[in-house]
Amino acid sequence: MPSSILPNKSDIHPHKNCRLWAMTGPPRVLILFSRAVEDRGELKVTVTETKPENENEKELRDFNSRKDKAYSTIYLNVSKAYRCVIDDIEDPVAAWKRLEEHFRPNSRARVIELTDDFFSCRINPQEEIGVYAGRIRCIVDQLKDAGKPISECYQAFQLIRILPSGFNGIVQYIYRWDDNEFKFDKILQELIAEESRLKQSIRDQNESCAFQSIEKNSISKTPRSKSKP
Repeated sequence: MPSSILPNKSDIHPHKNCRLWAMTGPPRVLILFSRAVEDRGELKVTVTETKPENENEKELRDFNSRKDKAYSTIYLNVSKAYRCVIDDIEDPVAAWKRLEEHFRPNSRARVIELTDDFFSCRINPQEEIGVYAGRIRCIVDQLKDAGKPISECYQAFQLIRILPSGFNGIVQYIYRWDDNEFKFDKILQELIAEESRLKQSIRDQNESCAFQSIEKNSISKTPRSKSKP
């Protein structure tokens, strides 16, 4: 999962949007510090950095600049109502830790909530398989961080547990795989391929219906010749 924070694209809210916040600042990695660099319009924050031992003026200035940019990135991505949580902090490491403690407490209640989220996760109407799989992975990563990892078998099962009826054939085929093949990534590849096939089939049907409709309209508009008496 990329270690990036996208400026001005997400706010941190309690409960409702804490998972979105966890995705913008990677849930697997507590950001310990502080190199913010421009890269394709995004601000990437690396995992660790320490203060230069030799306090060369240029190195120290660059270090402090990156430190300020890291804190600014965090602060500006917090919704205004909750910036008071880190108003008294100037260090990005301490600010990130406090936000994590505030919005993602490592408690039994949180583990129970995440476990319930995992088993109740459903694909939304018109949602692509890849996006649905990403939501499952996000919950799995958060449970792993909390010290309660979900087994590979349950991850794979959840991915195919409730899918649109068009996937019934491929799901029955996947259920017959042996344990060595019944893996999340391999199942996802099969589902994405089937999703593409179904989309193409729907496009072909729509084009066929449109062509038949045009033909019927053309025939109905053709003038009939009058029969001779």
